[in-house]
Amino acid sequence: MFAYVNLSVRQRFHGSALFQGPSVDAEIYAYSVAWLVFAGAMMGYGLQRILPVLSKVALGLLGVTAIKVFLFDVETLNLLYRALLFLALGGSLIALGFVYQRMVRQEQA
Repeated sequence: MFAYVNLSVRQRFHGSALFQGPSVDAEIYAYSVAWLVFAGAMMGYGLQRILPVLSKVALGLLGVTAIKVFLFDVETLNLLYRALLFLALGGSLIALGFVYQRMVRQEQA
């Protein structure tokens, strides 16, 4: 599924010529958004079906996405977009952490 998500983003920007042409900045940012959405969907599915392994994989993907954003995506943004990116990433991580914590508490009760 992860490969499918990445190839879907690549196809959106390059059409059928997946292995031709360089990646543009918007494509690099789209990978981060796609990974974040995919991790959130995996976590939701894992919590709904009570699959702790899937939820932990989703948390790992969230960590990798956060590292990618901080190390690679931030360097090309100006100050305003950088601040908005940090706010959006922080808000989504807090929301996903809240949902995960709440679902784990319900499972234990």
